[in-house]
Amino acid sequence: MISIQPNSKSEILRATHILEVEVMAATAGEWLPEGRFQRRAVTLDLILQKVWKGAMARFEHRDTEVVVMQYQPATPLYGAIPGAWSSVDLHEGAALIVFCSGPDGAWRRLLEEPCCRRVLPFEVAFADVALASEDGMPPLPLPLLLKRTMLRHDQYGPLFALYVAARFLELHRYDDDERAAILHALENPALPDVARRILYEELHVSLLLADPAPAALIRMLIESTLRVLDLPGSDVLRDHVLHTYLPNLLGIVGGAVPKSAHELFADDGAGRERTAAFFDAAGAADLARWARA
Repeated sequence: MISIQPNSKSEILRATHILEVEVMAATAGEWLPEGRFQRRAVTLDLILQKVWKGAMARFEHRDTEVVVMQYQPATPLYGAIPGAWSSVDLHEGAALIVFCSGPDGAWRRLLEEPCCRRVLPFEVAFADVALASEDGMPPLPLPLLLKRTMLRHDQYGPLFALYVAARFLELHRYDDDERAAILHALENPALPDVARRILYEELHVSLLLADPAPAALIRMLIESTLRVLDLPGSDVLRDHVLHTYLPNLLGIVGGAVPKSAHELFADDGAGRERTAAFFDAAGAADLARWARA
């Protein structure tokens, strides 16, 4: 059973229920004007295939009918579109993963807004939800979870990346070997670029929230980050880390406690110079000056 954390960034953790459903029939009404949008009702005959999160014993019937609302822009001026079902292709045979927040009971009610929070195609969400389901309750230690899913790092998507990132505040509980194991897992070249970007950005944010983080952990993060920034496909992450996250974490800008390169690299002058040279080559002048100060 996956734990519930209502205020988490992770959709998987926020949800009280995660349901896998299949559309047996879909009947769409006409689009009608509603302010800046058009709205239509869609009647769905659904069958419940699997409960990934929530109490299965409470669901007495595996099939139900539900009417959902879809919205689309009324003009070419696009913006945020309301409705959890709005961007979903609803047709016979469609397999969906539905994220809900509400009380146990008739699962049809969980599919209606406001309980229904997000609906994704099965192929988009399945791997992430399946990976999170291996964590269990209570959750595994983070190093063990990453090791257990090591052979499927190439399946990490945004949903599971945010699930893992929600665990980063636990880093203070682990020793240096366990922290190194976590970082080593995140450096795996098999990780998709989007998942790696989320993981490293959230890792920097977590240490900033815990400011001041242990000096040894910050140094490990810097060294790990520089290795990752040399991987193909890391251009977006490179820009975000070098110009936003690291300068804030190190206290060069923002309100964090200033960290000294002399303190972080006290026993490794050569490593400190390699770090400065990397920042030079990357055009991160402020970080290079920090490394040599």
